[in-house]
Amino acid sequence: MADLEMPAHVDDLCLAKGKDVNMLRPLFTCDVIEGVVVPVLNDSPSTVALVGHPCAMRAGPDLAPLLHVAPLVAHQDPADTVWHGHFKVMPLGPLGGLAHAAVRLDRMTLAPSGSIDPSRRIFCATRPGINLLRQRLVHHLTRVVIDTRTFDEEAGGAHQEVDLMEEWLVSADDAGVDQAEAGPAFHEWIRGGDGSRSRQAQLDDPQTVPAVRRAAQAEMRQRYAS
Repeated sequence: MADLEMPAHVDDLCLAKGKDVNMLRPLFTCDVIEGVVVPVLNDSPSTVALVGHPCAMRAGPDLAPLLHVAPLVAHQDPADTVWHGHFKVMPLGPLGGLAHAAVRLDRMTLAPSGSIDPSRRIFCATRPGINLLRQRLVHHLTRVVIDTRTFDEEAGGAHQEVDLMEEWLVSADDAGVDQAEAGPAFHEWIRGGDGSRSRQAQLDDPQTVPAVRRAAQAEMRQRYAS
């Protein structure tokens, strides 16, 4: 059986954490959020990671009513020593006041999306970090090891879309446009298109991603240029 993959260093998992997290970035897989009420885990608010597929997290521009989460806990060992043998966790290094933070995949459950406040997000993962989380979660549930490249290819369009939406929302914010207006506008635009496939579908094909990105940049300039 193939081995689970691991990063060269735990820092390779982190896109942003703490005050460096862009709160306009849409919620995505492996984001860590404080203060989430998850009754099945604890009566008091918990720090959790989003572990569901990015496409299953939303119904159009809105979050789904329930989201798959797993709690962030203290691990006894440093992240760089946890990768082999500790199959129930996803180590993230120092985070949230914990010296050795880890996501407990064996405690995955559902949380109401209304209890998740994006402004309390403390960690966003890199694309390789998200792939590693998905690999470890699938292995925990099935004992099957799937190459992270498979996860990356499957969700390539979702990764492109979240990056585009972040740029769109930042542009709108810089222009003083309310996020409640900008978010639905992006979803309407990305699901449209001039050909047989929507722009969203074109993000699944690396050959057409550059054209969609250029079109998005032009649309943002037209809508939000100061």
